[in-house]
Amino acid sequence: MSDAQIYDLYAQKISDITNIPYPYIIALRDNGLLNQKEARDKLIRYDYWKLMKTNKFTHNQILEKLSGIYDVNKRKILYAIKVKPKRVYYCRQCGLQLSKVKYMRNDGICDKCISKQIKL
Repeated sequence: MSDAQIYDLYAQKISDITNIPYPYIIALRDNGLLNQKEARDKLIRYDYWKLMKTNKFTHNQILEKLSGIYDVNKRKILYAIKVKPKRVYYCRQCGLQLSKVKYMRNDGICDKCISKQIKL
């Protein structure tokens, strides 16, 4: 199998996991809009937990298999499994994306909206 065929199989798997139609995944990939690292990590997490739930294999056996399938070392597999998704924060008034620090500091309101509330 060529790399393109393998990747098309991965695209189908991503489509099944995320419930995004397969043609959209292919279009995003072809236009360079698909973050391939994130897609690979999502596949790794999905496969890891699917195999762990079977209780047939040990942690190390699964790591070894996944590192062979996705052609990455065990450290990257562990990172993909352990990484927590970043929480996204938005301003409660205008909807602007904020960092966690700004969200916590201003009680969920961005600096621009805070400045609009200042009365002189």
